[in-house]
Amino acid sequence: SETAAYVIVYVVLAACSCVAVSAGYFVFQVLRKDASGNDDDKSGADFWYSARGTQGPVSLGLSFFSSAMGGWVLFSAPEVGALSGWWGTIGYALASSLPFVLFMWLGPIIRRRFTGGFCLTDWVRQRFGRPLQVYVSLVSVFYMWVYMVAELTSIGNLVRDMSGLSPLNALLPVSIFTLMYTSLSGLPGSIWTDRLQGVIMVIFIIVTVIACFGGLHIADGKWGE
Repeated sequence: SETAAYVIVYVVLAACSCVAVSAGYFVFQVLRKDASGNDDDKSGADFWYSARGTQGPVSLGLSFFSSAMGGWVLFSAPEVGALSGWWGTIGYALASSLPFVLFMWLGPIIRRRFTGGFCLTDWVRQRFGRPLQVYVSLVSVFYMWVYMVAELTSIGNLVRDMSGLSPLNALLPVSIFTLMYTSLSGLPGSIWTDRLQGVIMVIFIIVTVIACFGGLHIADGKWGE
């Protein structure tokens, strides 16, 4: 119903905003220490936009997990399963997750060799020079623009299809709230809200799996069909 949709949207936004405000408090404390002469790696603007050296593997894993999980999960994965069966689903899952496994191995290597870098483009500049860094930056900005438009479109379509609400009723508050708490808390706030979303999604996945397969029985001969 429309009422339930409004409640879900605004409760989730309120929860993420509270978490981001908490992160913003810690960012403020670090900035205040930096103004007093703190020169460590977690100080000042660097902490706001990079959160360098402040997140553990579980936090980063949840952040990557929640960032990658979007509306496509409700469309692409079931479609692959319907068209290609179990092997297609397994292959799709491996293709989606293996790049993160590769990044888990390459990330620490790049960080050790380029300790002062913030993102991939900084490493590209050091390795290949400024022109290629500009090129990679432009490609990255274009990709993230397309990614953001796709995500917002997906959110709007899901809200419309599942509740009957106008897509703008979800897109506007999501965009405004996200812009506000990200501007306040920087990357630490984004990571903290990703952690919250990751925990919620893990709980939902467990509940969904139990609900779908708890009373399901498939005969041995049916698995190959």
